[in-house]
Amino acid sequence: GGRARAFEEAIEWLVSAGMLNRIYNVSKMEHPLTAFDKLDQFKLFLFDTGLLKHMAGIDNSAILLKTEYQFKGPLTENYVLQQLRGQFEVAPRYYSDKTGEIDFVLQHGTEIIPIETKGGEDKSAPSFKRYIAEHHPEHAIRFSKRGYRTDGAITNIPLYLVRKTKDLFDATFREGHAPRGSFGFPIKYHPLPRVEKPGSYKLQIYIITTKPSRKVYGLAFLEGYFIVGGYHHECTNDPTRSTTK
Repeated sequence: GGRARAFEEAIEWLVSAGMLNRIYNVSKMEHPLTAFDKLDQFKLFLFDTGLLKHMAGIDNSAILLKTEYQFKGPLTENYVLQQLRGQFEVAPRYYSDKTGEIDFVLQHGTEIIPIETKGGEDKSAPSFKRYIAEHHPEHAIRFSKRGYRTDGAITNIPLYLVRKTKDLFDATFREGHAPRGSFGFPIKYHPLPRVEKPGSYKLQIYIITTKPSRKVYGLAFLEGYFIVGGYHHECTNDPTRSTTK
């Protein structure tokens, strides 16, 4: 609007300098997203969430003690965008019209993925859920403090795994579709690569759920390979009964 035009030069300078991240509103959530950019409608995010927290005067204790504060939603959105940028070939967008708003829209190949971000415990997201009910996207993701879980058509991914979003998709689609599995996406199982020579290999394990008396599935990275369901751990309240396969 008028304010954007008044600050156009300053905004362009800050975006070009990498101080601000700009994402555009799209008129349609369809492939290719770039064809539907509304160049006069955009959101601006600071390049560093920690700096944004400091500028907003948010005390560390408010975050560490899970205190409710007014700026939690925008801070969470800024963090999610910061983690998503650079993962996908097409930069994230958002969708907003007179009926509601989708926080972020991702394009992965030809698939369009709606994204909802939640900084608190509230799960209500009427615009997000309405879009899913009307358009039935193959995947819909909610990033929140909650652990991994599926809630109908929505897959909840914990905020600490936002940076691995594309890795999760690539692992499940690399060799085609398979029946839905523990992650909620179509899963293709990949065996561990055979190591020809002894050496030092970094193995990272991401635990999806740690609820007692539930199977715990791990996502493992080994020298660029991704293994889904390569092992599972029977998690019980009695550590002496825990088993790993």
